[in-house]
Amino acid sequence: MNTVWQWSCPTRVVAGPGGLEHVVDEQRHAGRRIGVVVDAGVLATPAVRWLRDQWTGWPVLTAEPVGAGIADVAALAGWLRDQTARTGLDTVVAVGGGSLLDLVKLGSVAAVDDGVLARVTAGRCGVVGLPPSVGRRGGRATMGDRRIPGAAPVPVHTPDLVPARSLVPMRVLVPTTTGTGSEVSAVACVRVRGGHRLVIGEALRPEVAVLDPAATDGLPASMLVEGVLEALLRVLGPTVGSLASRPVPDAAGLALAGELVRLGDRLCGPTPAPDPPAPDPPAPDPLAPDSAARGAAGGAERLLAAELSAYTQASWAMAGRDPFGGRAWYIANEVSTVLGARKMVATVPVAAAVWARAAAGDRRFGHSERLAVAWDAVCRAARPGLGDDPSAGLRRLADRWGVASCPPATPAQLSAIAGRVVRAFGGGLPPLASITHADVAALLRESLPAAAEHELAVAAS
Repeated sequence: MNTVWQWSCPTRVVAGPGGLEHVVDEQRHAGRRIGVVVDAGVLATPAVRWLRDQWTGWPVLTAEPVGAGIADVAALAGWLRDQTARTGLDTVVAVGGGSLLDLVKLGSVAAVDDGVLARVTAGRCGVVGLPPSVGRRGGRATMGDRRIPGAAPVPVHTPDLVPARSLVPMRVLVPTTTGTGSEVSAVACVRVRGGHRLVIGEALRPEVAVLDPAATDGLPASMLVEGVLEALLRVLGPTVGSLASRPVPDAAGLALAGELVRLGDRLCGPTPAPDPPAPDPPAPDPLAPDSAARGAAGGAERLLAAELSAYTQASWAMAGRDPFGGRAWYIANEVSTVLGARKMVATVPVAAAVWARAAAGDRRFGHSERLAVAWDAVCRAARPGLGDDPSAGLRRLADRWGVASCPPATPAQLSAIAGRVVRAFGGGLPPLASITHADVAALLRESLPAAAEHELAVAAS
């Protein structure tokens, strides 16, 4: 059956050294009233130091975004409304990691639409859709809904029949990490009643994204590599989880995956021995690993990682994919929450188990033919040694890149994770519609180390 699909990414991306200065000067000269929201953890970066020299008279808010919930979104929305009334604020420059950028996206929309917070917190579904009318005045938008029991519908966006004016302030998002691609995406995560919800809506998509290496200065190579892995799995998950073969998105996705693998291997490869002296030595490769391997990555590497990460959210690679094709994300999200593990630490074992089921022919978790093609692209781009088995190979790749093993889970934790997954994403909800509590529990037992077995292994060592 033929399906009509749509793709749009109107975010303007400004990339390269000096990008932040270029955009801020441009907005200032245009007479925009600028406010700044900064992640408290990045105040020492060159980008923020430069902003400090500019923001005399600008309203500035320093935020602690990790674990931000609905109350934090409401507080930011109130601050934005207050500054709009007091100073005429119409542009927000946000500098921080993915959590800070998500907070600003949600807060900016909630500031102009009182119904957003109620919609986000309604029901039990972990995926919430915002209608195209949110944050807009005028126009008559049409919308096709994918109905989700107990939650707001996920909208299928169609253009306004009459152009509508956005009420949301212009958002200039400056990521200080890589991997999430929040600076160009129409999604945001927020904590609701102890769990994470994924909010989707065009109103969340920023107007401007700035990829400036000054913003990621000092980012440890280990965090950069986890960001590269996150971007890689974002491409591969929907590729494997979508049944339909689409030549253009498939080609774009596989090419993008190859570039991400090559970058990850460069970042984690051994520092090459110096060449013997030569009369005319070749120019240094700007993407070669720094001599202080695994410490801080160079500006060119960080910029490339940022560009590739953003491209996973804003390219043809995602066009026409199953919107819930990345099955591992929904399960790994709850593993990370319950075990307190970093996102990629939790995702690798879960994704490996999901791929094992897809390879065995269980189409609820993915499609073996597409997995084989995707994994072949990874192996062709990677250093040798990953092997033909995608599940085991993914674990080897993560180990090669220095991603830590997931912490052990007790039986009670495994039960809690399975219950949270089914409550938020299964039980008839579209993300994991046909996957049962027993399926999730079995996958978790196979993919996560058991606490008792882990203790025995430690004692034996």
